[in-house]
Amino acid sequence: MNRCSGQIRATRRHRNAGIARTPTDVDELVRRTVVAFTPLAEGRGATVRLLPEPPAGGRPAGSALLDPDRIEELLGILVDNALRHGG
Repeated sequence: MNRCSGQIRATRRHRNAGIARTPTDVDELVRRTVVAFTPLAEGRGATVRLLPEPPAGGRPAGSALLDPDRIEELLGILVDNALRHGG
Protein backbone atom coordinates (compact mmCIF):
# COMPACT_ATOMS: atom_id res chain seq x y z
CA MET A 1 0.00 0.00 0.00
CA ASN A 2 2.87 2.37 0.77
CA ARG A 3 4.31 1.75 -2.70
CA CYS A 4 0.96 2.52 -4.29
CA SER A 5 0.57 5.69 -2.22
CA GLY A 6 4.04 6.76 -3.26
CA GLN A 7 3.21 6.14 -6.90
CA ILE A 8 0.04 8.19 -6.62
CA ARG A 9 1.98 11.07 -5.02
CA ALA A 10 4.58 10.84 -7.78
CA THR A 11 1.83 11.03 -10.37
CA ARG A 12 0.47 14.17 -8.74
CA ARG A 13 3.93 15.77 -8.72
CA HIS A 14 4.32 15.13 -12.42
CA ARG A 15 0.89 16.31 -13.48
CA ASN A 16 2.27 19.27 -15.31
CA ALA A 17 5.57 17.66 -16.29
CA GLY A 18 4.56 16.45 -19.72
CA ILE A 19 2.64 13.29 -18.83
CA ALA A 20 0.61 12.30 -21.87
CA ARG A 21 -3.06 12.35 -20.96
CA THR A 22 -5.40 10.95 -23.56
CA PRO A 23 -9.09 10.09 -23.61
CA THR A 24 -9.15 6.49 -22.39
CA ASP A 25 -11.90 3.88 -22.16
CA VAL A 26 -11.87 3.19 -18.42
CA ASP A 27 -13.89 -0.04 -18.69
CA GLU A 28 -11.44 -1.47 -21.22
CA LEU A 29 -8.47 -0.49 -19.06
CA VAL A 30 -9.92 -2.31 -16.05
CA ARG A 31 -10.93 -5.33 -18.16
CA ARG A 32 -7.37 -5.65 -19.52
CA THR A 33 -5.99 -5.60 -15.98
CA VAL A 34 -8.41 -8.32 -14.87
CA VAL A 35 -7.54 -10.49 -17.88
CA ALA A 36 -3.81 -9.98 -17.31
CA PHE A 37 -4.02 -11.09 -13.67
CA THR A 38 -6.45 -13.99 -14.09
CA PRO A 39 -3.72 -16.64 -14.66
CA LEU A 40 -1.77 -15.48 -11.60
CA ALA A 41 -4.93 -15.46 -9.49
CA GLU A 42 -5.94 -18.94 -10.65
CA GLY A 43 -2.44 -20.20 -9.90
CA ARG A 44 -2.92 -19.00 -6.33
CA GLY A 45 -6.40 -20.44 -6.02
CA ALA A 46 -8.02 -17.01 -6.19
CA THR A 47 -10.45 -15.31 -8.53
CA VAL A 48 -10.13 -11.89 -10.09
CA ARG A 49 -13.29 -10.50 -11.61
CA LEU A 50 -14.95 -7.23 -12.35
CA LEU A 51 -17.86 -6.48 -10.02
CA PRO A 52 -20.51 -5.52 -10.50
CA GLU A 53 -20.54 -6.96 -13.97
CA PRO A 54 -22.30 -4.56 -16.30
CA PRO A 55 -25.70 -5.76 -17.48
CA ALA A 56 -26.03 -6.84 -21.11
CA GLY A 57 -26.23 -3.67 -23.11
CA GLY A 58 -25.37 -1.76 -19.94
CA ARG A 59 -23.81 1.64 -20.00
CA PRO A 60 -19.99 1.67 -19.79
CA ALA A 61 -18.20 3.95 -17.35
CA GLY A 62 -17.03 6.01 -20.30
CA SER A 63 -13.73 7.66 -20.88
CA ALA A 64 -11.44 9.82 -18.82
CA LEU A 65 -8.53 12.06 -19.68
CA LEU A 66 -5.53 10.22 -18.20
CA ASP A 67 -2.23 8.49 -18.87
CA PRO A 68 -3.48 4.97 -19.66
CA ASP A 69 -0.08 3.30 -19.20
CA ARG A 70 0.37 4.82 -15.76
CA ILE A 71 -3.16 4.00 -14.61
CA GLU A 72 -2.85 0.44 -15.90
CA GLU A 73 0.40 0.13 -13.94
CA LEU A 74 -1.29 1.40 -10.77
CA LEU A 75 -4.23 -0.98 -11.24
CA GLY A 76 -1.75 -3.82 -11.64
CA ILE A 77 -0.04 -2.86 -8.40
CA LEU A 78 -3.38 -2.84 -6.56
CA VAL A 79 -4.46 -6.23 -7.93
CA ASP A 80 -1.03 -7.75 -7.29
CA ASN A 81 -1.10 -6.50 -3.69
CA ALA A 82 -4.60 -7.92 -3.23
CA LEU A 83 -3.45 -11.32 -4.49
CA ARG A 84 -0.35 -11.29 -2.28
CA HIS A 85 -1.85 -9.96 0.90
CA GLY A 86 -5.57 -10.65 0.57
CA GLY A 87 -7.35 -13.10 2.78
